[in-house]
Amino acid sequence: MGNGRLVVMASMFSICAALPLIVPVENKAAVPAAVLMFGCVALLLWILVAFRRARLRRVEHEVDGIEIPLSASFVGIRGVPLVALGTNSLATYLRLGTTHVVHGMSYERSPYARIERVEAMTLPATRNLIFVWRDSPQTFVANLATQAAFIQALRWLDERGVPLAESARQVLEKARDDLAA
Repeated sequence: MGNGRLVVMASMFSICAALPLIVPVENKAAVPAAVLMFGCVALLLWILVAFRRARLRRVEHEVDGIEIPLSASFVGIRGVPLVALGTNSLATYLRLGTTHVVHGMSYERSPYARIERVEAMTLPATRNLIFVWRDSPQTFVANLATQAAFIQALRWLDERGVPLAESARQVLEKARDDLAA
């Protein structure tokens, strides 16, 4: 933990400890609840800022590729759609490079050869790419922020020879037909 984070945490605890002295309260029994509420709000803000700073601070050694905007990401189970082992909407990340994909909250780097297939699932208001790995019962599900990003990601993967499931191929064909019309 960096010195800046320690200073922020120490400041939060100091404010929480001094809150009963600062805030004039008629009912002294309400002070612990106010301290707890203030501490929870401060902790939540600290976590959100930490996630944002981590996302801005990450180092990408490879400059080629595209970053796909996500609304959320999930760790799923192979063959079981719409069931997630874990979810992330704070620090989602999907970068498609020329030879690999960087994904998830931990920015895991996986070569395209590790991908068994990429499935596409569209539901009302959601567009999901499901990365099925050759060596794992888990999947990575990327909920894409826009339809344009959805199509762009599928085109990028197709151009690099990543195996696309029939559902992904249908989405690409529909996009081609819409473009031609």
